[in-house]
Amino acid sequence: MQRRNLAAIAAATALLLPGAGLAAQRDASPLLRAALQAPHTVSYVGEIESIRFGAHGTQATLFRVEHRAPDLTHRWYIVPQSAFGETEIERGDTTYVLDPQHHRVLVERNRALDDRIVIADNLGLMLRNYRPVQQGTGHILGFPVDIVALVNNYTGNTMMRLWLDARSHLVIERKVYGDDGALLGEQRFENLAYAKDIPMPVFAIPSDLKRVDRTVHRRPSNDIAAVLRSLPFKAERPHYLPEGFIAVAADRTNDDGIAQAHLLYSDGIRMISLFENASASLDLDGLHVRTLRVGPLSAKLASSGSTSLLSWSKNGIHYALVGSLDSVELTKIAASIAP
Repeated sequence: MQRRNLAAIAAATALLLPGAGLAAQRDASPLLRAALQAPHTVSYVGEIESIRFGAHGTQATLFRVEHRAPDLTHRWYIVPQSAFGETEIERGDTTYVLDPQHHRVLVERNRALDDRIVIADNLGLMLRNYRPVQQGTGHILGFPVDIVALVNNYTGNTMMRLWLDARSHLVIERKVYGDDGALLGEQRFENLAYAKDIPMPVFAIPSDLKRVDRTVHRRPSNDIAAVLRSLPFKAERPHYLPEGFIAVAADRTNDDGIAQAHLLYSDGIRMISLFENASASLDLDGLHVRTLRVGPLSAKLASSGSTSLLSWSKNGIHYALVGSLDSVELTKIAASIAP
């Protein structure tokens, strides 16, 4: 499914909105904090539609959801057709993908998900780079909502716009845009009802299905230097990052026996992932690819929805940058990576 490809690693979003009158708009930091906590305190059922727009088409996902606070979620996919009937159950930091056709359940731990309506990994970093401002009120699905925009401190552009239930603070709708003002994606409830007590059997994992562990990722570490020292090859870090971005975590994974470094950079909303390994270049089959230069090197640029992927090799090390930045910024980051 498209939602599981590398585009899901980088949940980067941007929205260009008029800047006039921002000074008069109210600080929405309390609303943002409440929105980030809402899924931990409210239970609900409904349908969520998620749409990503890209140069090569639109990707839509529709799923039914039952969420029991603080950390139980059941999703049943309706669209796309290839995913119809697929079921995911989240219990804390573990996701179970039910596959009755093959009599198995796929177990994934600590995976990066892009279908969360708000990224809440680092509120402090978000507030350092963005100003949450309230831009009005309205109604969605019969619920009164507060409209909150996240304005980039460096550019003055609003990077994300949220519609929050004025009473529960749950995010009912989110829109994200590119630096050029193009709509990158939106996610919204098609219907929503709050529930006091969703039965626990809804989140039960069938005992008659064989459990198969997918790639298990350790929890990413903030000690990036220690992660890099643990690798069997010399990993490099970029010397250039766009304004507001910092290194937030690193992880060492072993996919099909290949040791790989994953370095994560963020400005609190947008994320950039850098992958490095000494064994195999990234498989870009099925993606529209064009060739460009990273200094003296040839690189391949592919896109999936709003996410771009830049892949190149140097001195036996294979690199891949993933994010929703434009090719100019990705190339500048790539060119700054030694050696």
